[in-house]
Amino acid sequence: MQFALPSAGSVRTLPGTWDMEISRLSAPLLNIWLIAPTQGQSPWAGLVPILLLLPIFYFLLIAPVRRRQREHDAMIAALKHGDKVVTSGGIYGTVVGIQEDRIRLKIAEQVKIEVTKPSVSSLAKPPNQD
Repeated sequence: MQFALPSAGSVRTLPGTWDMEISRLSAPLLNIWLIAPTQGQSPWAGLVPILLLLPIFYFLLIAPVRRRQREHDAMIAALKHGDKVVTSGGIYGTVVGIQEDRIRLKIAEQVKIEVTKPSVSSLAKPPNQD
C-alpha cells in the first residue's frame, strides 16, 4: 500500500493492511516517518526531534511522579501509633494499630476501622490557630 503526501514529493510504502489516506492533521507523528528524506539527509533525521522529546517527558512527567511515590512510601513506612492521618477517602483518624498490610484507625470514640496502608494519603495537619 502506498500513501501520497501533498508536500512530500515522493511516495513511501507503509507496512500493514490499512487502506486509508493519512493526512498531516490526523497523524502528525506518522507523517514524520512517511515523508521521504531529501538528498543528503539521513533517513533517521526525522527521529531526532522525537528522541529529543523523550528526556523532556521523563523530567516533566515521570520523575516527579516517582519522587512523590517514594515520599509517600517513606511516610507510610514511618507511621507509628498515635499519628493523625487522612485517608484517600477523606477520613481523618488516629493510628492505633499497624499490621503488615493494614492500619487500624480510630475515627471516633469506640469506632475503629481498618484501611490498607496505601489508602493513607497524608499525615493530618493540625488546624490553624487563629
